[in-house]
Amino acid sequence: MAKQTKPQELLDAVRELPEKLPIFPEPTPLVLKDETAALPADDGRIEYTVTATAPPRVAGRRVKPGDTLRLTEEEARGELLALHIAPPRAAGLTAEQVAAVTEIL
Repeated sequence: MAKQTKPQELLDAVRELPEKLPIFPEPTPLVLKDETAALPADDGRIEYTVTATAPPRVAGRRVKPGDTLRLTEEEARGELLALHIAPPRAAGLTAEQVAAVTEIL
């Protein structure tokens, strides 16, 4: 049979509890990088346009149709194949022509 403790013993044990707990430092606030911060032009990234068929997240970022994303070739590869993003406009092509080509693909 379990030993019964008196209420006073329980109160004393609860009062001693904070002294026995470890003291943790204050958490550091989370600081998110500003995605709109200027990136160097020669960082190897290309600007892609989010298509209407894209889900709410593309390349791990929340997007909506018409947004532009600066992605590396590796980041863009799967999204291009899934038609979630459109490549940058080729010289001399209008936006409608690019949209027509991506619809065919």
